[in-house]
Amino acid sequence: MSTDELTGVQALERKHPGLPLAQGKVERREFEYVRHGTRSFILSRDVVTGQMLAPACGPTRTEADFLAHLQAVVATQPEATCWHVVCDQLNTHQSESLVRFVAELSGLKEDLDVKGERGILASMVTRAAFRETIPVIRWCSITLLILGGAGLVGKQIAHRIATDTSLSPRKIVIARSEYADENPRRLLADPLLRKVLFADLYDKIEDTYERSHLVSIIRKHKPDVIIDSINTATAISYQNVYIASSQAKQQVECLLAALQLGEIQHASDHMEGTNHALYELLLSQSLPELIRHVLLLNEVMVECSTRLYLKIGSTGTGGNFLQKPKA
Repeated sequence: MSTDELTGVQALERKHPGLPLAQGKVERREFEYVRHGTRSFILSRDVVTGQMLAPACGPTRTEADFLAHLQAVVATQPEATCWHVVCDQLNTHQSESLVRFVAELSGLKEDLDVKGERGILASMVTRAAFRETIPVIRWCSITLLILGGAGLVGKQIAHRIATDTSLSPRKIVIARSEYADENPRRLLADPLLRKVLFADLYDKIEDTYERSHLVSIIRKHKPDVIIDSINTATAISYQNVYIASSQAKQQVECLLAALQLGEIQHASDHMEGTNHALYELLLSQSLPELIRHVLLLNEVMVECSTRLYLKIGSTGTGGNFLQKPKA
């Protein structure tokens, strides 16, 4: 929100009605007016949509007026977990009542002490400093989603966040994939599951998006922050495409040789093996998997208004965004 005041606006009433439109003449306004004092406007504009939220008009623009306006703005969207308000350094923007309101809204339990004496409320400088440290306080009202939270790194992250009193998030969600404990060979051995995996990777991304377990988790919890501690290189990139290619080549050559010799039964016996080998080769391609993973993740984070994505990498696997496999 971009917030500011417009003060000293004259409330004028025209003494006589204006003259209406006439042939060859524009509408005219009476020049004499009656004064009804001045008014002050406090306005907050959503910089994304351009919409004005809870505009306020009154005879003054005091500390109480500004606080009442911001309370009305926040009340327009009770589901919002965080507000960004850009305003100038006017004294009423750093008032005691505003500091207490922000602290209450953020769930801050810290003692604010006494205005003009000590602590956060001691002076205008300390209150301004409090306002500038709100990014720390915002942790108190966010939802954190930890991907791979059951792993070694994920457990440490969850423990650190849960025990840090300065963070105290509203909710921590630990997520794992539905096939996390499945043996990849068992999945590939099932013809139905092979087709499902292939469709998720190569078919329309819109269909994959609706079926994705990762997307459903993020949609369910609508996290403000996602901490991804999954070793994506191990999960995706470390697949032996060379062995898969060699096995697929052997299966195809055996099938073609049998067909050329007219050995239909022998070729039929090789069909399932060839099918399995080709699926395994196609599903072992890391680049399509990485691309689809990133596209799905980006799309659902935009949909759910996730504000921060933090990828936890390690020097052992490169530590670069999705952890490129070692050369």
